[in-house]
Amino acid sequence: MKFIITFSTLLLFTLNVNAQTKFNMELLSHIDWQEQGSGCWGHTDANGIEYAVIGTRKAIRVVSLEDPTNPVSRLEIPGATNIWREARSYGNFIYVTTEGPDGVTIIDATNAPNSFTWKRWKPAIALANNDTLRTVHSINIDSEGFLYLNGHNLSNRGVLIFDLKQDGYNPTLVANMGTVYTHDCFATKSTLYTADLSNGVGVYEISDKANPVLINRFNTTSVFAHNIWTSPDEKLLYTTDERSGAYVDVYDVSDLKNIKFISKYRNEDTKLGSVIPHNTYAVENYAVTSWYTDGVLIKDMSHPDNIVKVGEFDTYQNEASLPETGSWFEGCWGVYPFLKSGTIVASDINTGLWVFRPKYTRASYLEGKTLVQDESGLLSPITGAKVSIKAIRSAFGISNQNGVYKTGIAEPGVYKIFFTHPEYGVDSVELELKTGEVVNHDFIFTGKNIVIKVIDTDKKIITNAAATLTSKTSQNTLSAVSNSSGYILSTINPGSQYVLQVAAWGYKGKEIDVTSNDTIVVELEKGYQDDFFADLGWVNTKKVTAGNWERVVPQGTTLNQDVANPDKDAEGDIGKFAFVTGNGGAAVGENDVDNGATILVSPDMDFAGKDTAVISYQSWFFNGGGTGSPNDEMVVELSNGLNTISLDQTSFSLSEWLPKTFTILASDFTFTDKMQLSISVNDKSPGHIVEGGIDALNVTLSSKLVGTKDTKPLTVKMSPNPVVDFLNVSANDKIIGITIYDLSSKKVLSGTSSDQINVSGLASGVYIGKIQSADGRTTTFKINKI
Repeated sequence: MKFIITFSTLLLFTLNVNAQTKFNMELLSHIDWQEQGSGCWGHTDANGIEYAVIGTRKAIRVVSLEDPTNPVSRLEIPGATNIWREARSYGNFIYVTTEGPDGVTIIDATNAPNSFTWKRWKPAIALANNDTLRTVHSINIDSEGFLYLNGHNLSNRGVLIFDLKQDGYNPTLVANMGTVYTHDCFATKSTLYTADLSNGVGVYEISDKANPVLINRFNTTSVFAHNIWTSPDEKLLYTTDERSGAYVDVYDVSDLKNIKFISKYRNEDTKLGSVIPHNTYAVENYAVTSWYTDGVLIKDMSHPDNIVKVGEFDTYQNEASLPETGSWFEGCWGVYPFLKSGTIVASDINTGLWVFRPKYTRASYLEGKTLVQDESGLLSPITGAKVSIKAIRSAFGISNQNGVYKTGIAEPGVYKIFFTHPEYGVDSVELELKTGEVVNHDFIFTGKNIVIKVIDTDKKIITNAAATLTSKTSQNTLSAVSNSSGYILSTINPGSQYVLQVAAWGYKGKEIDVTSNDTIVVELEKGYQDDFFADLGWVNTKKVTAGNWERVVPQGTTLNQDVANPDKDAEGDIGKFAFVTGNGGAAVGENDVDNGATILVSPDMDFAGKDTAVISYQSWFFNGGGTGSPNDEMVVELSNGLNTISLDQTSFSLSEWLPKTFTILASDFTFTDKMQLSISVNDKSPGHIVEGGIDALNVTLSSKLVGTKDTKPLTVKMSPNPVVDFLNVSANDKIIGITIYDLSSKKVLSGTSSDQINVSGLASGVYIGKIQSADGRTTTFKINKI
């Protein structure tokens, strides 16, 4: 099993490893119809008899659980062949949806178990031009008797709301929320939460069901909100993202206008890159989740910032057949944990209906800090320490940047706890963990001080300078900020060698090797340089539904073998970080910029009293895919607090970092102490992939004019165009590079400076040429080859 730790994360999470796949869930019965299964739900009739309702590929099946060890099929309704069926129950009625053309199947169970009646309900919807309801992806019903249909065939496939209270067999239309595609939803008396996939979670005020009002929207951690549910007290919201390696997220929704992320959990007992969470539900202080190839998981949510698995049963029986790569859409589709008897029913895509008797147990918790103590007795937090509980079902946690760790285990007892850190070694203690209780234990490693003083070239101290110390052996990173005296005090392992990176806004960053424990003085030259290895205060001032700016180590995505989102930062700068839009993603379109412009803005720069500013950086822009010609853009602008000028506007797509240089004169644009750069990546036409990036910013200010040559745009003359064999090229500066691309952004010809380009080997068509001048400026032009 591979596990990657991002040391800079602020998140706390609980990790459980080496667990058995069956505990605290007793299997009562199992029915395999040898027909692909989908969603399931439960129903209780007027006699108190409990039922499982399960959708299979060709039918709806209602199964009596009067004896849960011996289920009896009571009803089978054949229907359209479809892999999606979802069910809900209200009063004496069961409602089942499908993406086949069956509309909603309404089952009247008033006379159950002796007889059932049913019909296909396909109403004409007045609020959708009287179009007929034929397909519905998912369904929910609230405790007030309102039915919610999601992802249907009408309008924009949002939410349709119906009243069931008057006549459950003939629902009455109340509202059509057709603005955003909704995959699933959950409603309380006054609030509707919608899971809108890459559009995140929508939060609506629905006290007046006929007039829902959007009051908030936010994205989940894997940017694919699939299913949502609240805790019984409605203070917590649980979500799942139907993505490989994704999580159950927990949010504080006590203030709907200020929703706060608390934590996230995924099953670490499995292959993290492929296993997918599907649907999660809340039972008292527990969350019960269908997790595809991992089956059913029960988590204790009593401490939502420290989620612990306390029950599990893996319904998927054929792990050996799963591919090494790709997503695993097999196994447990749905789970229903709300039957009064406590019985849990689950549906498996491959193996049908499963019936369990769960044992809900409170977890035993271990929390505290991992610290390092220097020779003077000073304690400092340690990031990335692993805290392991050794048991049959072992568990571990990772300390965050404040040294805080949180973990836990299902069974109480006396355990050996191991504290491991790549710099400070391994040690252990024995602790007794008790059911439902939190044991707090701080663990202290031993280290030595390192003192860093940050000054400028005039020997003046620099406060709030950001520094990172990265071990050359373990790659563990320590981060700190200089105090009011310019000092950074950190504690390290004296036997390790480190790389020290220091940056402050208004100065040029520096990287040096550290091999001594003595005081290290770092001098920073004045100027504005940002390689983004530290957070110097850039702000994403405008956000969109997906693909917003992030300061990250780029992960990369590809489209038709072209790199769309960068897979590395710009070469030649300090560190591995850059600002990119929507870093990574399981699919190229999962986290690119969607539905408008995301704008990144720099901190203020003081140009007052200067004559010239030379601004250079490397930028990334990619635009492709979809139908029609991609027409999105990236715009870089400079503001003085009152007015704005455009430095660069890019719509031509390349899979590479491009150096850009601009010289601005105070005589052309007024310099102030409130200068800001802004970088906008705009998804102007939905359906295309658009990504952007910026790195290696450098601003040089001068009180002496450097001339006006560089202020002129790089212009190119070429002839003939259209061209047959040879294209003559000239520019208003020395040319050092010429590259020609086809319209798919594939490089087809390149070379160094030349007044004449031989294009005879190219096929007829339209091409894009890019020229780079000696001072780093670039321009593009269109070539018609005949």
